[in-house]
Amino acid sequence: MFTHVDPAPGEAKPGQSRVFKLRFFTPYEHDLVLNWALGRRHSGEWTQPEQHVWPPNSKVVDAGPAVQSLFERDSEKPEYKSLTIEVGADELKVKGLNYVFYEPAEVRQN
Repeated sequence: MFTHVDPAPGEAKPGQSRVFKLRFFTPYEHDLVLNWALGRRHSGEWTQPEQHVWPPNSKVVDAGPAVQSLFERDSEKPEYKSLTIEVGADELKVKGLNYVFYEPAEVRQN
């Protein structure tokens, strides 16, 4: 699901008119990780996003460029786990968002 919203008065960064939200949902019960990066020059490039756009529970993958973000139980739809990436329109000068879903190794072994 992809949405854009105008920031509330007083919450916008200078020059920022919109915030783009990319939300992933899954009914999957086990741990699930999104391994992701941005394509700045071309869509297949993996460039590390700025840390302020990382969702909670994110970390760099083995010294980068990808970021790993863990899905968490969704507060509005508790039957799902979700993950939201929010990027301001002025920061969205990219050609693509590249990602792979995976289960952590400890989940696959059980």
